[in-house]
Amino acid sequence: MTSQAGAGESVESSSPRALFAARFSVLFAAAGQPTLRSVVDAANARMRAARARGEVGKATIQRVSDWRVGRSVPARFESLTPVLLTLMDMARRAGTPLPAALTSLSDWRALWKDAASSAAASTAVPHQLPRAIADFTGRDEVAERLSAQLIAASPNAVAVGVISGMGGIGKTALAIRVAHHIRDRYPDGQLYIDLRGAGDNPAEPFDVIGDFLRDLGVGEGAIPATLTARTAYLRSVLDGKSLLLVLDNAADAAQVKPMLPGSAGCAVLITSRVALPELAGATPVPLGGMTPEEAATLFGKIVGKERAAAEPAAVTRIVSHCGALPLAIRIAAARLAHRPGWTLASLAERLADEQQRLTALRAGEVSVEAAFQLSYDQLDPDHRRAFGRLAAPDCDDLSSDGAAAVLGVSAHDAEEICETLVNLGLLETTSPGRYRYHDLVRLFALRRIGDPIDDVVVDLLDYYLATMKALNIVINPGTTLPAQLAATRWSGTTFPDVITGFVWFFGERRNLIALSRQAARLGGHSVDLMADIALAATESAEGPHTPDLSAALTTVLNAAIRTGNPRAQQRLHIALGAGLAMTLVGYQVSRDHLISAFPADGPPPSPRLAGSAAVARLSICWMDGTAAEVAHQYEECLRYAEQTGDPLVGFGADYFAGYSFLWIGAAEDAYTAAQRAYTMARNAGMLHFEAGCLSLLGSTVFDTGRGSRADAVSLCAKGVQLAGQSGARSIQGWTRMLLARACLLAGDPAAAETAAREAIIAAEWGGRGIEGRSLLILAAALRDTGRADEAHFALQQARAVIEEADVAISPWERDLLAAD
Repeated sequence: MTSQAGAGESVESSSPRALFAARFSVLFAAAGQPTLRSVVDAANARMRAARARGEVGKATIQRVSDWRVGRSVPARFESLTPVLLTLMDMARRAGTPLPAALTSLSDWRALWKDAASSAAASTAVPHQLPRAIADFTGRDEVAERLSAQLIAASPNAVAVGVISGMGGIGKTALAIRVAHHIRDRYPDGQLYIDLRGAGDNPAEPFDVIGDFLRDLGVGEGAIPATLTARTAYLRSVLDGKSLLLVLDNAADAAQVKPMLPGSAGCAVLITSRVALPELAGATPVPLGGMTPEEAATLFGKIVGKERAAAEPAAVTRIVSHCGALPLAIRIAAARLAHRPGWTLASLAERLADEQQRLTALRAGEVSVEAAFQLSYDQLDPDHRRAFGRLAAPDCDDLSSDGAAAVLGVSAHDAEEICETLVNLGLLETTSPGRYRYHDLVRLFALRRIGDPIDDVVVDLLDYYLATMKALNIVINPGTTLPAQLAATRWSGTTFPDVITGFVWFFGERRNLIALSRQAARLGGHSVDLMADIALAATESAEGPHTPDLSAALTTVLNAAIRTGNPRAQQRLHIALGAGLAMTLVGYQVSRDHLISAFPADGPPPSPRLAGSAAVARLSICWMDGTAAEVAHQYEECLRYAEQTGDPLVGFGADYFAGYSFLWIGAAEDAYTAAQRAYTMARNAGMLHFEAGCLSLLGSTVFDTGRGSRADAVSLCAKGVQLAGQSGARSIQGWTRMLLARACLLAGDPAAAETAAREAIIAAEWGGRGIEGRSLLILAAALRDTGRADEAHFALQQARAVIEEADVAISPWERDLLAAD
């Protein structure tokens, strides 16, 4: 036991989160390495005996497993305590002496607190509720009742409220009112999403849960690739938290069920045009129209109390024609508020004309669309055209730059137009410079669009392609890729530095995913543009290797195949194949894409695109080849680099040749290629690639006799530091993994354990390939410190990840995988 306790102390210099995982593993060893099932069953029995059920989340095999390898930290100490006591009892029964650090709950609490604080420092606390509505009127009784029911819900179940009613009845306004009223009860944050259930393109639970996980601080690489796995992971992340979810505008119960938390502590507010009786235990809140008094009061707050008091009969007529629907009342009153020269009676006369009442949503003889039509009638021709065109793209929201492309005007003029529409209640602003439609208004706008939707989407994709070109130019100085892509009419957004560019890309991912799917439906030139955007994304260092973007681009590829578009097919195959190859995940799928990019009867690729594909093949050719095969592929890439004069092709050739030589054990060749790549990256100021090069040099310097093991570790540590400064996400896990490898080979398993645990945490952004390979190194480090049972557990985890994600591993790593 002494050696095991010492092993736990050997990681004191690591992060609190890694130290917690190491200590927890030591306690497992002291308990005799019991099965996870036996620990979980005993801990839950202990909670039941202590009548703690409902106060904390039950222990599960997944949670305890995650704590043990450092994937997560318990949200509450009370969730950890029964597990600790169970392991302590097991250790005593086994006759294992325990040091004070492992038996003191106060010491464990302090360690947990530091680890939880460390995890929380990198975990987002979302506050996404739309602004509270200052002129909210009526609904006081139902709002108080719903608030009380949510707060007083059973401690053993998630509190769920469902507000249902027709479109425009005020469901969202009530939900936001209640959410703001009770938000202080949920210190872990509030999530909000418009599920677009009233439209013909409802949000996919797969995408929504992925966005929720990102908003909660989960890294891209940790987000599962299936809906079932995402649902389970979201529930694990929310376990022990006190968080409020507002799921607005749900289509049906099937859409929201995967998003619901699984344990008490959270609350969910759902709005839908239909009742959702399938949600067992939910509090139903069917919402009817406002009373005449409430409707008149709301109207007066918007139009002005003095003005309303001067024409009380007209107010009565207006709210009657609006069917007491809050949305219709707001739009009608807003028109008058912005037109002080109009009388209220003139508006009442307009509403009395049934020919102006459209029939999208009805309340007796009055429709909500009549109110929309009234707003639309006040627009001049330019604003009418803008109102229709802005509704065409399937985006959650648009920036002022994106709106400018859609409208064919400057960003300044686009923002002025959008703000006018916001003032008229026809558009919403989510944050400064970003705009969105309420889904009912968007449907109304789409019926009045004067241009083909295809043309509008092409205009927006033109903007995104131009911006992706600008992003590549700032990330990869000297790249010639933009010249290979379709010409654009817009200059796009430009970036002063790399970090700003990365921030833009991460912020626009949701729109790129939505536009990919829309382009696949529309076909035509939108598919060509999306194919070029995919290529540009691949060379941005944060390419389409994530499940969401990869899946969306695959739908575009399928559309290109279906419509017989060989140009788009080739580019999408290259983008998808390269995106996976360069992260060493989905090896077989990647290889298939790269082969399919160049069919015998397909179009001849340009040297630049052929060079990109060749570099991608170089990054994985070592899997089935030898040093000679890598050298042959390397020479081909260098020929393309010379032919194209593109520094990125040349850099990519050196960079990936270095890693390919490394994986097959050709250290001298790896070092030579790495040195060339490092010089290019440093001279060009490409920090993310420079970080990868330093880690590669560190991985080869000893084997080539150019430095000691300490030099190798030092170089890899510098790579980690530089990766953190680069703004790129995927490279951070990569460099930490190579630092762990260098420490292990240097004979310092304690340092290797620390670095490997940090790499597993960073793999949230680097992908499952980083996670699987880091778990392999962790297993080896644990084995070398004499902790065979812990090593066996880590090795099982590594095998599962590598098999599931089809991770490419080197012969050295295959030896680690076979060691048990």
